[in-house]
Parts: sequence; structure tokens; C-alpha cells
Amino acid sequence: MGPDLAFALSLADDADALTLGRFRARDLRVETKPDMTPVSEADTAVEQAIRARVAAERPGESVFGEEYGDDGGPVRWIVDPIDATRNYVRGIPVFATLIALERVGELALGVVTAPALRKRWWAERGGGAFADGDPIHVSGVRRIEDAVFYAAAFASAGLSYISVSKGGKFEDAKQPEVGWAAYPYTGPSGYECMPTVYSDTRGPFGRNVSLSAAIRRAIRERGIETPVVASGGIGTFALAESILRNGEADIVAAARQSLADPDWFRKIRLGRGEEVRRCEFTNYCEALDQKHKEVTCKLWDRVGLDELGVALDQTRRRRLVAPDWP
Repeated sequence: MGPDLAFALSLADDADALTLGRFRARDLRVETKPDMTPVSEADTAVEQAIRARVAAERPGESVFGEEYGDDGGPVRWIVDPIDATRNYVRGIPVFATLIALERVGELALGVVTAPALRKRWWAERGGGAFADGDPIHVSGVRRIEDAVFYAAAFASAGLSYISVSKGGKFEDAKQPEVGWAAYPYTGPSGYECMPTVYSDTRGPFGRNVSLSAAIRRAIRERGIETPVVASGGIGTFALAESILRNGEADIVAAARQSLADPDWFRKIRLGRGEEVRRCEFTNYCEALDQKHKEVTCKLWDRVGLDELGVALDQTRRRRLVAPDWP
């Protein structure tokens, strides 16, 4: 273990002490930031403590933190003092402190520490990745046969459902810009996970359905009735209903279409399908997520900005919630 990683892990120890010390405290102070997200006294205390140690022990290095911004410089510690602050302030133990070291635009190491779960993960460039000290690596599942095997094993073990989609992989992601985090949905695997209208001849719709169908068939052949979820470019009720009718899945997930029109289920039930806002699958929402901005839909985020009580983003140019219907 090099001195950089040793220092990062010691910062994680300090963060754990601070976050656990105020976790579920009845007098925990919580404020709302301009972007309408919560920040607790523990968030600011962790970042202040890390900044103080970097200033004292790592001369010439800076900090880029969520709460106090970017000091600039070629070598900087990137810090999210509490990821999932909403969970933290509600007493839900699923939260973590994120720490990374960047040297001239290249990430050198990263640490994720989740003290309430008693879990910690870290990785150092050229030194491998670890979970609580044990070596870990990315999944080697690349073939449908592998996915079927693991899905059947999970189902046999009693999992409530099996969700099938293609995930974006860091190894084929595009090189991020300086100061940006690596984002796994910018490469070929990420495209398959979130296909766009700017697609190939297959188009963006239902590209993963054959996977869910194969996995569901394999599970049923073993006499297991665990529900299988299909997702990925399912933007119409006609497509969703055909998937269910054909036995290709038991549940359909439609995240982008549901963001485009949160009321589309109600509209269909009421026989007003012509009023459904159809997702255009341009991945406008995904681009916002990539830049760590509030995720909205271009079909409605510029509509009715002067409505009384409407929640806006930090720029005051986008609404955060779709307009009421009807």
C-alpha cells in the first residue's frame, strides 16, 4: 500500500468517526441547499476535517468538495462527505463518504466507506481493488449463458425478482474530461443499456427483451416462478403489453418513459392515450445525470416556470417536477 492510499484510508477513518457520531442524533442540524437537496452538519464537518488534514499534511495539494467547491490545482482530493444525505438524515444506514485522488486529470485512487454498513471499498491505479481488504474485480458475465446460470442460481436462492438489463462498463467508457468522473454509459456497453433514437437499424426499442425472455425460459424450465423484469427502451404500452403477452417477462420497467410522463399509466387507464408525452429517447436526461445535475425531461422542464410554488433547478431555468395533469 502506497502513502497516498494510506492517507486516503486514514481520511476515511476520520470521516467514519464524524458521520457515525451524528448518525440518528435527535438534534442533527439539517438545511436545504439552493438545489433543494439536504445538507447536514455532518456533511460540512467531514469536508472541513478532510480539508484541514490535506492543508496540514499534503502541501501543494487541494480539495474539490461537494460542500465548499474546488480549490483548483493539478493534484486534488475529490470528496463527497456524505453520499446519500437524504438517507443519512432519515436514519437509513445506506450512505457513504467518497474520497478520490486526482493527479493532472487522471484518477489515482478511490475510497468508498460506509460505516453504518461496516463496509469499505478502495482501489489504487495499478494496485487492484478491494472490499474490506479482500481483492475484488468486475463481473466476468458477458454471455447470455452466464447470465442464465446466475439468474437461475439467484432465483433458486429465493430472490424476489430477477431484473434483466445491460449495464454500462467502465472499461469501454470514453475518457472523461478533466475534473469529470468516469461515466460507464459513454461507451458501447453503456449505449446498449440506454439506447437512443440516434440508433442503428434496430432502433432503441426493446433491445434487451430477448435476454429477459431467455432467462425467464431457463428459470421456468427449472420449475421456478420468480418474476423476471424486462427493461431498456420500452416506451409504449403496445410494446410493454406484447412483452407480457408473449411471456418474455413478467414485469416491465420503463424509466425514461415514466420520467417523460409520470401520468402515462393514468392517461391510458382513462382512455386518453393520445395525451401521453412520448419519450423521444435522445438521452437528454442521461446527459444531465452524467454531469451530476438534477435529472429532468426536455419535454416539460421549461414549461410553466412561473407557476406558483414550482421547484426549479439551481439555474432557475428548469423545473424539477413535471406539470400537474390534468
